[in-house]
Amino acid sequence: MSAMLGKAVVSNKLNQITKGLGLDDKEEEENQPSAADLKKIKKEELQKEEEKKKREEIQAKRRAERAGKRDEIREKYGLKGKESETSVKTANDTNAPTKKTQVEDKKSSDKCYIM
Repeated sequence: MSAMLGKAVVSNKLNQITKGLGLDDKEEEENQPSAADLKKIKKEELQKEEEKKKREEIQAKRRAERAGKRDEIREKYGLKGKESETSVKTANDTNAPTKKTQVEDKKSSDKCYIM
């Protein structure tokens, strides 16, 4: 009889400790979502994905409209676009002349110009 009483006391204390540490098996089973909850979660995720796709489509449409307006303004005022600026920069970088120092410049110029 005392063995059963000792076992009950020890198991009770052990259960309290495991609950305090979060190691209780019963709580883990209760925290797991049911099949109905999983379906709701999946539906919510699908709705979020659809909303995200719609937002991205709207943003892409707006970007295209803005790009069209920018092109119209560039044509109207004769401005260069980003593409032409980058192509000019790359062309200048590949064919960039070497810079002369002042000493080399003086040696190469035999004439003196007075302003």
